[in-house]
Amino acid sequence: MAAKKQQRMAIRYTENIAILYLLHRVPALPSSNIKTDAQFKQTGHSLPFTEERRLAGVFAFLAHINDDPDHIPAVCLHEIPTQDTIDILLAVNKISPADGKPYLSQIKGGFERIAAKLSGVNDLAQDTERDIFAMIMELCQNRIVSRLRLKKKKRDSVDQTRISIINGLQKVVDYLGNDSSENITSFLNRARNVIRLAVSWTKYQEVQKLGEVVEALNSLRQTEKFKEILSAPIPNRQVDPSVRCHLLNMIRKVSRYRESARILFLAARGFPLLRRMKVVTVELPTDAFNRPTISQDYCPTIHTTISRAPNLTKSEKDVKKTCDLLKLSVKAADTEYDKQVKNTLKNSKIHAEIQLLYYYQILLHGQLCLPRVICSSKSACWLCNFFILLHGKIHMPRSHGRLYPGWRLPNFHGGWFNDVAATFNQRLENEITESLKTLHRRRTKTAYPCPIESTLSTVTWLSVQPNDRKLQDDVAKNEEVNKLNTAPVCSVTKSIEGSTTESQDETSLEKLSAKGEMKDCMSPDSPLSESSISSVVSCASNHSRKFSGNASQGPQENTRTYKIALGDISPLYPLGPLQLQFEYAGDHGQPTHGDNSPKQLLWTAQWLSNEDIQHLELQAGVAIDADALTRDEVSHSTDASNSIYLSVEKAVLRLTMLPISPTKIAPKEG
Repeated sequence: MAAKKQQRMAIRYTENIAILYLLHRVPALPSSNIKTDAQFKQTGHSLPFTEERRLAGVFAFLAHINDDPDHIPAVCLHEIPTQDTIDILLAVNKISPADGKPYLSQIKGGFERIAAKLSGVNDLAQDTERDIFAMIMELCQNRIVSRLRLKKKKRDSVDQTRISIINGLQKVVDYLGNDSSENITSFLNRARNVIRLAVSWTKYQEVQKLGEVVEALNSLRQTEKFKEILSAPIPNRQVDPSVRCHLLNMIRKVSRYRESARILFLAARGFPLLRRMKVVTVELPTDAFNRPTISQDYCPTIHTTISRAPNLTKSEKDVKKTCDLLKLSVKAADTEYDKQVKNTLKNSKIHAEIQLLYYYQILLHGQLCLPRVICSSKSACWLCNFFILLHGKIHMPRSHGRLYPGWRLPNFHGGWFNDVAATFNQRLENEITESLKTLHRRRTKTAYPCPIESTLSTVTWLSVQPNDRKLQDDVAKNEEVNKLNTAPVCSVTKSIEGSTTESQDETSLEKLSAKGEMKDCMSPDSPLSESSISSVVSCASNHSRKFSGNASQGPQENTRTYKIALGDISPLYPLGPLQLQFEYAGDHGQPTHGDNSPKQLLWTAQWLSNEDIQHLELQAGVAIDADALTRDEVSHSTDASNSIYLSVEKAVLRLTMLPISPTKIAPKEG
């Protein structure tokens, strides 16, 4: 009985999805999801939430090893505290139990080689990072070549903007060749090096030479004013704007392969748990892929499906009026709808994200340290995002907003599975209601542009490297430097929907402050410690606030200081037009090298006066443009005082970090 009920619900959600697809193929604009309190809980986890999200994103990015639209991968991380290990759970879109097995096996093999190399990270040898990068290149070489358009595919696009890295960069170099400014000269030298190495690869096609191309692209992307140079007003007849946009996207994504090696290396060095990593391919039971049986006379109609949607007026339920607004005849619409429903019932896929979610629900339910994040190599489709938000216990960073009608849930019945399928149908029917009401109100179909589905992480990670000489001195003095993270990290995140993010983080702030997990303190500037401890600060642009851009008329609180414990992450703190979030990255469970070792970090945020800004410019100091930051990782150095600078319009914010011992300062509540 339960199985038949589940089949009826499966047919029903298939019909509901087909109606939504008829109404609009892109129901929503691309969006980012905020994390809920349930997802943010740190109980029992060794990895901070943000580190789990970042690593899941890296592995998902690396898992997309070929141009295979039928087997999109997704990843989540499962800590097993009883064994002091962590599982990398891996899945790909599947139409049947055996579908995608060779692809999964190839990804798993590559990840296992990386995991084996990470197991020896405690020796701190820099060669380890190079070896990890070489393994990434071996695993992902086909995808990288495709991204760079260095080989023509059998069914290549005729789109002239999708040109190779060689031809695209050459167009930019040819136009900018006579510019002698410092930034342009640096860009041109690095761009010419990329072209030279890419041409060399086309002759020999060796993995090592492809790695050199990726290294050169990563160096090019770190050129000062890189984005501004590619976005400069070059005449369209010289370089089409869409070509420059394509180049920018290409360079960001390919340089990510080099960054991924460093992220994994530093993470394994900071969190010993990651040195004991296993790769698990998620395989649901064969029965999960069973399909509903339908009779030969089964004939779904638009009228029947729309009639189930609640709270519609008679006019809104009128199929003829709806089809007129869609510019379709009733017969054509019914034919299209019938064909779509039957095709989905026969050929639909279980997306990788949904497989991971059901694996979580079936096999991991009740365990400690459940996965908190699922990441795909692409943004989640509208239906995956819709269902994961309904589930509510696991975080999906973003959705591209596009609806794929050939989507399905696994075939499980009884208990939670029937309940969630029933709720899912109710929510879909509510969406049908809203879509029809919008259609009849606007008198035209809502058509969002087809989104870019493949994106990098929602969080912009800005690596802040401490002064090289100072770092070398610290390493030489410290016999147990392997217990420190020697590369402080700062991230600056631009909020896509500032008001939503703000309200969520204010709630988090209240709860964390009540628990005493994070204190916002006011203190005078203190001399900086000589230690170089890894840290993260995130800064979200708050677009709901107005800012004059006059530094001398900055916020009433010109200077604020924040304290955070090793391994913790703060909520977002509003400061003028920005919101700041701090993470002291590291393993708070691991003993450090002495009683006086820094276990807390002080961040001082200060708006500079006009005089200080002029002095910074005279000293050739570099302020990072908060609004121009991209969504992927870039490197930046601190100055001699362990400070970085963020520019917001005409104002500049100085962020200074100070590792301290817990008893070194008694902060005031602020």
